[in-house]
Amino acid sequence: MNIKPIVEKVSKNWPVKVICFVLAVAIYFFYQVSLLESKSFVLPLEIKASGTVVPVNGLEKHKSVKVTVRTKSNRIDSISESDFKAYIDLTPYTKNGNIKIPVIIEPSDKALLLEPLEITVYPSNLKLKIENKKTKTVRIQPSVIGIPAYGFRYTSISCEPNAVTISGPASFVDKIDFMPLPSLNIDGCAETVTKVNKVINTNSYISVLDDNLVRVSAVVIPQEMVREVKNIPVEFDGLKENLVIEEKNISCDSVLEGNVLDLDSIKDGNVKAVADCSFIEMPGEYELSVLINAPKKVSVSSQSVSKIKVHVLERPLEPAVEELVE
Repeated sequence: MNIKPIVEKVSKNWPVKVICFVLAVAIYFFYQVSLLESKSFVLPLEIKASGTVVPVNGLEKHKSVKVTVRTKSNRIDSISESDFKAYIDLTPYTKNGNIKIPVIIEPSDKALLLEPLEITVYPSNLKLKIENKKTKTVRIQPSVIGIPAYGFRYTSISCEPNAVTISGPASFVDKIDFMPLPSLNIDGCAETVTKVNKVINTNSYISVLDDNLVRVSAVVIPQEMVREVKNIPVEFDGLKENLVIEEKNISCDSVLEGNVLDLDSIKDGNVKAVADCSFIEMPGEYELSVLINAPKKVSVSSQSVSKIKVHVLERPLEPAVEELVE
């Protein structure tokens, strides 16, 4: 077969044919491009740092990245932001310093089935400073705000657990001695307040490794106080009807201890001073013990008189009343 005529035909006007071929490819390319549509998502940026270093700065402005996806228009609606993950991987790095690290976009299995699929991310690289990672256990510091109800007082606060483990750049971790909790509000409370909270972590470069659920309790108990009751009349209990005490208007002062609300509820006459006279059989001079009787919820701290001397006399007979005879 003589191929010379074929070669001559192919080589004839070859510049024109090359131009036509390029134009055909370009037209096909632009046609395919015209069939593609794009969709953009804002994805949170994850950090993989399972190695020995962690970032110290550089993430403040890049907590998220913009991802643009291009595929055929009839398939663009089938994908969403849940089909993609954005992250940087610090695992391969081992030394302190400044680095430039690429942002990696990981599509889901469903997204990988789309053809064609174009993915772009902005920014595509991040400049970070990295530092050795350190782990440390620090105490948890609880606090309270507010004033308990009238008659009650705050005594103490505790939490369980009382320590937490943190991790992050060594220079940051070394400066942390405790992790605070949200203040527990005891305003107007008349009993112990208990709540489950998480520690407050305001540093995005520090991670709390534990469960981070803390049970905190603020103990609120009744407020104790003392109250002085003056001029309590001494009552003579059990004195026989034929006897009488010579002394009049004997009184006693007393100091009571108890809760504020219990002491506030005491009214005149609730506190009595009593001297037992049941053992007295005949007139004479006697020393009597004085006992303060107070409501059950309060106690007697002191009294001004514990013993008194009295003169017991025989009660004079009442004069007989003569009946008038008409």
